[in-house]
This record gives sequence, structure tokens and C-alpha cells, in this order.
Amino acid sequence: KYPNMAKRGYMRIIALTIAFTAIFFSLIKPVQAKGKRLKELQAMQESSYIMNFNWREFKRYVLQNSGEYQIILDYTIGENCDHCEVFESELSEVAYTYHSAGMHLDQDLDSKLPIFFAKIEFNQNNREAFLISEFNSAPILAIATKKEADQYKEEKKVIYDGKTSWVMSAQDVTEAGVLIEHVNRMTGNKLPIRYTMLRTAKGTILILIALGILFFLKDKLASLIQNRIVWFIGSAVVYLQCVGGVAFSLIHSMPTFRYGQDESGNLIVEEFFQRNGRGQYAGEGYICSFLMFVTASLLVVYTRLNKMEDGMKKEIICLLLAILGFIGFTVVNEIFLLKSPMFSSGFYPPNHYMRGPYSVDQGTNI
Repeated sequence: KYPNMAKRGYMRIIALTIAFTAIFFSLIKPVQAKGKRLKELQAMQESSYIMNFNWREFKRYVLQNSGEYQIILDYTIGENCDHCEVFESELSEVAYTYHSAGMHLDQDLDSKLPIFFAKIEFNQNNREAFLISEFNSAPILAIATKKEADQYKEEKKVIYDGKTSWVMSAQDVTEAGVLIEHVNRMTGNKLPIRYTMLRTAKGTILILIALGILFFLKDKLASLIQNRIVWFIGSAVVYLQCVGGVAFSLIHSMPTFRYGQDESGNLIVEEFFQRNGRGQYAGEGYICSFLMFVTASLLVVYTRLNKMEDGMKKEIICLLLAILGFIGFTVVNEIFLLKSPMFSSGFYPPNHYMRGPYSVDQGTNI
């Protein structure tokens, strides 16, 4: 009898041990899964500063985020978007900065989560990633955390707010020094930009080449820069580039104008000037800078007329310069009013002003 009771006791102990072991491993399994995703991301980040997600990886690392990390996501179109390529190139400098600072590693000491950079390109296989966030443009920069993963589990969508996303437009500056400020605000960091060795080397080589050219041409340049015409032409070139926004338009691949199609399908210009004082097309910058340069040049020519002999020819030239200058200033002013209608600058009094003879008191008359 006693051996049978002892045997039953041993069996109960074994059964309880198996049950507790099963419960223990069932509880520890999710922890292992979470750690596995983090290790996978860290390994992927070592081979590429910006990981290229497909829909399967997007679901695994973004929509199943367990709260161990944050991902800076670049929603992009890919090769068919010049602005997207420029944006990604600059973002890679930011990703390199964060990678160099070890931000993709475990941050337990300062209670910050590891940060990774990834992109997902819009195509037939990845379109669901854009649809669940209701994105219809690119590029878009967003930070994906556990909050977005939980939202997807409950609502089957991921809606970023203004603090966790940035919808880029062609007018936005995408230089790495500006991008890192936005990323720092998203992540709560204060990292200064640190450019890659390749970019630093390119800049250094260009500077050395420019200095070498200046050194070998120093004798010729010394006499050249003392010429007034050279200074005038140089000033004009700098003025046209700065006022026209040439560098900005080239860097951001700004469209010349807004194009559309007519009823026959032919390409037409729908808008020459943006109705916005904070934005412009490339073409309108060139037009305005050229108009202002020509108008200002007329004034310069006008000041040189004192060297001409008095006569009918001089009077005609003065009259033509005055008329052309007036037309130039009027056109520039109309463009200014088109983009900034809140102002009312002009050469004529407003229509609501009363007009009449000077001998009669008209109140607010001109």
C-alpha cells in the first residue's frame, strides 16, 4: 500500500513540474520573440544605414512593434521621383549620424529606445503600407512606435499625427542639416549632423581643386578683378542666381511652371506664378529676377546719359528709358501683388479715392 502511495506522489510531482514548465515557457516565448526582432533589426542596420522594407518586413517590424525600438520610416516612390531620391540621399547622412552615435544599439542606460532607419517604396506589393496610413504623396517621413502597432491591431490603420510625421513638398529644404533637426524633434535627441566620409571627401576635393585653379591663375585674376565691367557682370550673375532661386530650384528639382493638358491632350502651362508668397515655381523666379535686373540696368544706363551731348537724341533716349523703367516696375509690382495680395503698393491711387480739381476740397483726394 505504501509503495503505491509513494508512486502516486511522485507522479503528481512530475505532472506539476511539467505543467509549471509549460506555463513558464509559454510566458517567456513572447519575450524571446521581441528580442529576436530587435536583434534582426540591429543586424540589418549594420549592413545598410537605411533598410529597404517590403510589405512582409513592414508588417513584422512596424505593425508588430513590441515597444523595444523606434523606426524612422521614409515612405517613398523610388526611382521615378527625383525629389524622393534627393531626400533619401540626405536622409542617409542623418541615418549615418545616428548609426555613428550608436543609437541603433540598446539604450537601457538612458531609458531611450534603439532607433532604426528604413524606407518602403510604393509598388504593387507594398501599396497596403500606404493605404493603411491614407498616404497619397511622397516622400513622407514618419516615426513608427508601439503606438502605431497597437493602433493597427485595433483599427487596421496607422494614422500619424503632425508630431510624428512630415509630409515633404518640393518647396521644403531637404538638406541633411535641416532633416536632422526634424528627426531630433521626433526622437527627442540633440545630435549634430555628421557627414559620411564619402561626402566629406568630395567636398574637400572640390575645395582643393578650386584653390589650385585660383593659385595658378592668380596673376591673371589680379588684373581681371580690377575691371569695372567684370564686377558688374559678376554682381549681375550673383544677383540673378540669388533672387531667382537657381540653386534652390536645381537642388529640389522644382518644376518650371505648373503644367496641364487641354481638351486635345496637349501639354499647356496652367499657372506661371504660385498664388503663395512662400512658394514659387522655378520659371517665375527666373522671370522676376530677369525683370528686376533689366529694370535696374535701365536706371544704371540713365545715370550714364550725362556724358552724352545735349540734343534730340539724348532727350529721346531719356524718354524711352523712363517709359521702359515705368513698365518694368509696373510688371514687377503686379507680380508682387499677385503673390502677396495683402499689400497694395502701386503707382496709381486706389479707385475709391475721389478725384477732382485741386481748387476744390475733395477730402481724401489725389
